[in-house]
Amino acid sequence: MAPVLNSFHDAQTPLHTHPGCDFCKQMRRCVGPDGSMKLSRCKQCGISQYCSKDCQTNGWKSGHKLECKERQFVRDNAVLASGNQRAWVDFAQWREHHHDSLTNAALAHYILNGPGSEKEYVLYVMLRYINDPQLPVERKFELYGYQFVHKDAAPSTDPMRPSPPPELMEGVLLLREYNEKQFRTHSGVSEEDARMGAYILSLKFAPLGQPEPNGVLPFYRTFQFTDEQRNAKVNDKRLPAATLARIFRRGRRQRFCCGKVPGLPTCCCGGWTHEPMNEATLDGDSDGELNIGEVEV
Repeated sequence: MAPVLNSFHDAQTPLHTHPGCDFCKQMRRCVGPDGSMKLSRCKQCGISQYCSKDCQTNGWKSGHKLECKERQFVRDNAVLASGNQRAWVDFAQWREHHHDSLTNAALAHYILNGPGSEKEYVLYVMLRYINDPQLPVERKFELYGYQFVHKDAAPSTDPMRPSPPPELMEGVLLLREYNEKQFRTHSGVSEEDARMGAYILSLKFAPLGQPEPNGVLPFYRTFQFTDEQRNAKVNDKRLPAATLARIFRRGRRQRFCCGKVPGLPTCCCGGWTHEPMNEATLDGDSDGELNIGEVEV
């Protein structure tokens, strides 16, 4: 197939995230030429970010309160199961690093399953924590189960064909529908530009052979994509699951930049994707040739 901008499909603009406030949705790169927006993480869940105390307060009132309490339960389980006080911090940073890879993997499946599949399917990924202080955070979780799951699939913990509990699937798909409507209402975009997908991560923090104190717990997110992206061609050289596992194993992220905002000196990526790639490193890749879009970090 033609060279791709990321490892999953050939969309001209792959799904990618700009740091921004989770309440007002302002992006840090668009606020001013000096990059003056300072984002602060929620101290309890470590996931949501806000540009001001007012946005944090309003975010709490508009739904983060419930979401935060759910995440705190998973956070406490992560620490208890792993015996590592930094286990949840490691996950929060790992998930932020790999979010774009997860969304593009899910998008590849939505492309393959056709229009409207985002209303019935969710990408379900089973992850195991690697509690090794010598590893960089972007390599601290390994993929051991993967499935693009239909809403009516029977629950299963088989890593070859895993699926989440029905109540979790129902809740995530309802959240997806709600977020899609909210985005369409507040942005004024058409239905074609307000499509919403979702992924669920099943998180195992206990060492191999040991049970999780509170069971294997989920983390889920929704993401927006457009018809233009849905009409892309999927990479037919490697399955999304294999690509995702490879990216996790190597701690890579997608090499893509959508350019500069007019009037501002910085571009989408901050500059790192425009640096020359180390050909010696690529030639020595023991897992075969590196797909365009993956880089060492």
